[in-house]
This record gives sequence, structure tokens and C-alpha cells, in this order.
Amino acid sequence: MPLQYLPAELLDNICHHAPLPDLVALSRTSSLFYTVTHRLLYRYISIDSTSTSLAVVLTLAKKPHVARHVRTFAIRLDPYTTVLRSYYRRLREALSNMSELTSLDISVDPTASWVLRMRSNVKFPRLQHFASSFPLDSHVAHFLCKAEAIRQLEVDSFPISDPIAPSSLPITAIPHLSCFIGSSQAAQAVIPGRPVEEIHLNSGDMTEDVVRGLAKSTTSVLLLGASTSSLPLPLLGTLAEFMPQLKYLRMMTTYNFLDAPDATFYQSTANALASLPNLHSFELSGMHWGSSRKELADEGRVWQSQPLEATPPTLDVLDLSDVYFAY
Repeated sequence: MPLQYLPAELLDNICHHAPLPDLVALSRTSSLFYTVTHRLLYRYISIDSTSTSLAVVLTLAKKPHVARHVRTFAIRLDPYTTVLRSYYRRLREALSNMSELTSLDISVDPTASWVLRMRSNVKFPRLQHFASSFPLDSHVAHFLCKAEAIRQLEVDSFPISDPIAPSSLPITAIPHLSCFIGSSQAAQAVIPGRPVEEIHLNSGDMTEDVVRGLAKSTTSVLLLGASTSSLPLPLLGTLAEFMPQLKYLRMMTTYNFLDAPDATFYQSTANALASLPNLHSFELSGMHWGSSRKELADEGRVWQSQPLEATPPTLDVLDLSDVYFAY
């Protein structure tokens, strides 16, 4: 039977099991295999400073029909590496052609966020994951308005010498967002009015005011990781008031304690944790706190009043191996 009469699904399956060099060779044999192999060759693309695939950006900029095959695109260049502006222009053209993207990761010079400024008719209806080194400026806000399906967002992940105030987002942008990673400043601009249940603050100070702002998520916040310069105890009280449904909490504190934590500190912390009835796991500056369930007729947990290293073996300590904290 001639190849052109074989079902497209069968050809896809054959090519799916072929090694990359064989796919490249097969793409040169006929127009039929050219189409089939390109769907696989360009489906997942990852570029870094040492990669030999830097030129793929030029191909995707020139050939929109090829760029439409891309589902996952990641480019990670050292921010201090000199990259010609013309390359960034080609990157913008390539991105505007990848209309079927589901995941996009851009880690380049934070001042090059203009690559996300595209034509008004460009949309990304299937994009669910977006991560970038860019601050939440007007270019990033413009891009987010084109990708309403985003569920996981990371912005402002690389410090810049001259920080800017986050740009505001229309309330209609990214309406399905459930996970946010970024600075506390960007979080306050993004989270209110959106159904965010996982928050990872990788920079900035988590204060009581910040907690109140993040609690304006339209759903219960279940996971929170952040750093604070404040005393932990008052902050735990604010979390209990505004985020009572928390299940996982990780806090790093830079507060300068005059004295080493003592038994009173640990007991007060344990009491504060008990005011978060759904909390399963808590970490404070590298110390994991274990807990045990209350009686079956009661709800909540009893928290230990000592660091985990001194945890009695009878305590029911939650395994954190499946919990993701972005630090």
C-alpha cells in the first residue's frame, strides 16, 4: 500500500517511536513525512545559552506553519549575556506565530519584556503555564490579556536594579489563574479577584497588609510560601483570620530575635498554629513542625511545641515529598 494511503494516526505513531536523528532524516524523504515529522520535531523546544538550537527561533519566526506545531517552548539565556536586539525581534515574531502553545517559559534579559508586545489579533487560547524573568510591566500585562486559559503564572523572578511598580491587570484577564509565583508586589496586583489557591512569594516582604491583599483571592488559599521580616506570631494570627483554609504553610523570617527561641516561643507558635484548623504542614525558617490528629470526634490538629528534631516518634508528621514549594 502506498504511504500516502496510510492513516495519519499510523504515520504519527511510527514517527513517535523514531529517534531524533531518524526524524530529521525522515523529514527529508518526502512532503508527506515532512509534515508528520515536523509536528514532532517542533512540539517541545528548549533553548539555552549553550544550546545549538538558538537558530530555531529564526525558523519559527519565518515559518508560521511550523511554529503552530509548538506546544511547549522554553528559552533560558543568561541575563548578563549580550544578545543582539535583532535576535529578540525574531523571538517576538516566533512567539506571535506559536498560537497553539500550552506552556511558555522565558528567562532572558528582564529589560527585554517588549518581546511580549504583539499584534492585537494574536491570541494564545491554549496557554496554561507561563513563566518569565520579566517584571509585571505593561508588556507582560498586555500579553496576559491574550492568554485567558493561564492557570500557572510566574513573573518578576529575576531581581532588577531599578524595580518598577507592577502594572494593573483588567479584572477579565487570566480568569482561571490558580497558582502564582513571584514577588509580593506583583502578587498584590494579580491575585485579588482571581481564584488563586497556591501562592509562592520568591521575593519581597510578607506583611500583615500583604496577607490581607492576597486573601482577596476569590477562592480559599490552600498553600502559601513566603519570607517575612516580621515576628512570626502576629503574622500567624493574621493568616488564621484571613486564610483559615490554609493546608500548607512555609515561612522564612529574617526577624532579628534578641534571644534564642525558648519553650515559651515554641508553645506560643504551637497555639497559633492550632487556630488554623485545616493546616497539615508548617515550616518556619527550615524547621518543620509536626502535628498529631485530635480525637475522632474533634477537628483540627495538635501541634508540637518543639522543633521537629525533637519530635516524639508517635507524632503524625506529614510527608512533604509531594508538596511543591518554589524557592
